[in-house]
Amino acid sequence: MAAEGKNRRPESANFRIWPGVVLIAVCAFLLFLAVYVVAYRANLIPLPEYLKGLFDHNGSEQTAVAGETELQEALMPEMETENGVYYFPAGEDPQSLLQALQTPQQYRHRIRITRTRDSVREISTAEIYVQEDCWKLTVTPEKGTAEVYLCSGSELYRKNNMLPEGATMAAGKFTPANLLGLPTLSDLKQAEADVQIREEDKILLVSYEMADGLNCVCRVGLDSGLLIEVQLMRDGETLLVMYTELFDLAPEEFLQNDFFSIPKTEEQNQ
Repeated sequence: MAAEGKNRRPESANFRIWPGVVLIAVCAFLLFLAVYVVAYRANLIPLPEYLKGLFDHNGSEQTAVAGETELQEALMPEMETENGVYYFPAGEDPQSLLQALQTPQQYRHRIRITRTRDSVREISTAEIYVQEDCWKLTVTPEKGTAEVYLCSGSELYRKNNMLPEGATMAAGKFTPANLLGLPTLSDLKQAEADVQIREEDKILLVSYEMADGLNCVCRVGLDSGLLIEVQLMRDGETLLVMYTELFDLAPEEFLQNDFFSIPKTEEQNQ
């Protein structure tokens, strides 16, 4: 037995070390690869061509976009000056500018209105579509049922919680503005208003006192002729605030032939 112990070969120390060495090498490689990818994504180092396909999935799309940009730049004439110059009627009479503005014959206007009644705030969103004498108005409150008004020029269709089936009547002098309790561009032109030009916003700032004692402050877009913000106050208390969320002077919805057609009520269907 003593002879066997003497003849047994000791376990190799190298055999015990190799698994640890391999594990450390693999971890170091993965760490290096992760650092390399992060540095490439941050545009700190370049990536070899044979690896771009693995990491740069948008490479072909970026090349195509770059090609389109280069083509467009080649077709566009060179600018005459180094900095672009945009027209703004600085120095012109603000009141004259207001009188010259016209409400567009066709537009879509989405606005948000906040009313305060007896210290209670009511918020609603209104979608307005206008095409000459035809218009559509949808008023959606945060709580409650949406109201729909649709004018074909001579007739007005309205549907709300009081008229769940809808009803049609003569259009008369109803407009989206008077249904919402908002002033119009025509009201601003006829008022004895203070008008200022806000060059930084490309707007006219119009303030005046209304017939019912309300103080009105409006911002009118010089590029659209639309009232983009309205604030109504009485004795320093704000009663109504309106601001624009979106406007479009060529809405796609108008391509539908029946967009302004008045729905038939159940009585008409019978």
